Amino acid sequence: MAVGLLLALNRKFVIADSKVHHANFLQDGLLGFDLNEKTVGIVGTGNIGAVMAKIMRGFGCTLLANDIDPDLDLVMHYGMSYVRLEEICSRSDVISLHVPLTQETHNMIDDTLFKRVKKEVVLINTARGAVVDTNALLNALEKGIIGAYGTDVYEKERGTFFQNHSKDGIKDVQLKKLISFPNVLLTPHQGFITKEALTKITETTFYNLDCWSEGITNKNELGHGLVRS
Repeated sequence: MAVGLLLALNRKFVIADSKVHHANFLQDGLLGFDLNEKTVGIVGTGNIGAVMAKIMRGFGCTLLANDIDPDLDLVMHYGMSYVRLEEICSRSDVISLHVPLTQETHNMIDDTLFKRVKKEVVLINTARGAVVDTNALLNALEKGIIGAYGTDVYEKERGTFFQNHSKDGIKDVQLKKLISFPNVLLTPHQGFITKEALTKITETTFYNLDCWSEGITNKNELGHGLVRS
């Protein structure tokens, strides 16, 4: 999902599709960039972040990362360098967020960090909406500080997401402003909607219930090493 958002934004797929559907085959406004040899900063290298790192390495990218628990396998096999978050911001052409929402990560990407980012950076958020300060994000978009923002999540999803507002419209002023930018691609929290993922969620749910009802140890419990930032 994160890679899809990145590719769609970079190569202007949504804009191009709209142009073609209006019989416009001009290539104005469709300039992208090669991912090869670009620097990608991955914030959070748990299970999902690690997969993102492997995919981006396949594009020939230089990998930077930030996590409270560095993955030495990523360092050894993919040449990933763990650095401070500020350095990720200043050096990365693409930043992808893969952290859980905690007190420490709430509004982690704020005005201070936006002031440090490399100009025209592409920011991808498939973690949680509140990891990014929406006010700071809108300011960064308005001032052209970042090149694009791709996200499957939003800071204030409750009351809007998972519902059809095609008749009554969107009431959230910030959300309306966010999706008005042509360099923003927002999807309705659909990252988990694949046949395989839904099957896995169902299997895990039944497994957890069985463990609870039978009073046996659950390998998915926090503290068993399977949940990482």
